[in-house]
Amino acid sequence: MNSAENSPSDAALIEAVKPWLSRPNIVGLDVGPKAVDGQVTDVRSIVVHVVRKTPVAELGAEDFPIPEQFAAHTLGEDGTVREVTVPTDVVEVGDVRLDINNERIRPAEGGYQIRAENMPGTGTLGVNIVWASKYRLMTNNHVIACNGNAGADVYQPSNGVNNKIGTVNGFIPVVTYPSATQPHPHFNTQDLAWTYLTPATGSPEITQIGVPRGVRAPVLGESIVLVGKQTGSVQKASIASVAYTTKVEWPAAGSWAWFDTMIRLDANVTQPGDSGSAYVALSDGMVVGIHVAGNASFSWGCQLSPF
Repeated sequence: MNSAENSPSDAALIEAVKPWLSRPNIVGLDVGPKAVDGQVTDVRSIVVHVVRKTPVAELGAEDFPIPEQFAAHTLGEDGTVREVTVPTDVVEVGDVRLDINNERIRPAEGGYQIRAENMPGTGTLGVNIVWASKYRLMTNNHVIACNGNAGADVYQPSNGVNNKIGTVNGFIPVVTYPSATQPHPHFNTQDLAWTYLTPATGSPEITQIGVPRGVRAPVLGESIVLVGKQTGSVQKASIASVAYTTKVEWPAAGSWAWFDTMIRLDANVTQPGDSGSAYVALSDGMVVGIHVAGNASFSWGCQLSPF
């Protein structure tokens, strides 16, 4: 991409035009190549995102008529102020929305919101897959069971007679303690619960990822993708550890659980509500884990094997 000598940095250009974002017709700003008649050029431009393109004569009183070019200033080595002209490019992007997978979808797919009767919140349907010789919906114990809740209805996306897709059929118990200073605690290895269903009720597909090829143990360093109901789009990370050991308030304040042999990702790519989403290996499309929790630095989950 061509640019004039001593041209301002991308960050400096965005900083200069940030006031534009306070106008109702502008929803985003970026710097990138200018497109002309649908063809990308090598001309560097300020890319202005609008809900819809509108002729200048039809703009409202609070709207901002986007100029064809922007006069940026730089300071030369000799101390003189120089003007650099940067073209603009207006791109129609439609209304901005948060990508949350909370729609009702049948057959229910991985990556969408689920909720169980008697549970206070929602979580993510990780994947519908054969695990331990049975086709089942896999998610977290803390999403639909909380060490109990057997037989409770499971809904997608939320409570309602017509939204029922199954019941809580089982879970791996998580040992918890009332104190974060418990000496010699039991270390849990999985946070899993499931619902038996059929492919007619629960599709083996994970939205935006596809149909996984099976289940296996994770491999240190490999790349994975996931889709949680809250992030709503494919997130990518690498496995930084398969021996992560931690303690966490589970499932809520006042109850603590210790875990080991957890899968630690190299970044925080999840949000609250993504619990239960499946980690799918990019190398072979196999499910290698189920997301449990995250912090400011990284996301982490549990292995699906052994089973």
